[in-house]
Amino acid sequence: MITKNIAIASLTAVSALTFAHNGATGVVKERMDAMEAIGDANLKLTAISRGREAFDLDIVVASAQTIAQHSGESLLALFPEGSLDEKSESRAAIWEDWSEFSSLAYGLETTAKELSQISDESEFNVKFRAMAKNCGGCHQSFRAKK
Repeated sequence: MITKNIAIASLTAVSALTFAHNGATGVVKERMDAMEAIGDANLKLTAISRGREAFDLDIVVASAQTIAQHSGESLLALFPEGSLDEKSESRAAIWEDWSEFSSLAYGLETTAKELSQISDESEFNVKFRAMAKNCGGCHQSFRAKK
């Protein structure tokens, strides 16, 4: 039943993202796709952290690597000046406080890489929480709710 609920939640999230991407083009679509990849990976990690799925080191490592791949400089490159678009959930605050946004993007990369290098379950929660803190901080300050 838990797996079925996660599958339904994942499909709902993917459907919502697909709808949100409708009409987005260029760098805005590219960053939406990157955020979708980060979100999909984070869903797997969150399910493990909440005990809805069993700890699986392979899933943790792969998910954290996906997040690291789409963060840091890769993420910043998807936010060129002037790329605010009505399809996007980005806020103008990104460019107004580029230093903080950059710090969170690089922090996400660092913490995701640290999570991808764990060797067992005992390290998971601390590393996952550190990474999730970067996600939450960025969303709170720089993501518009639609």
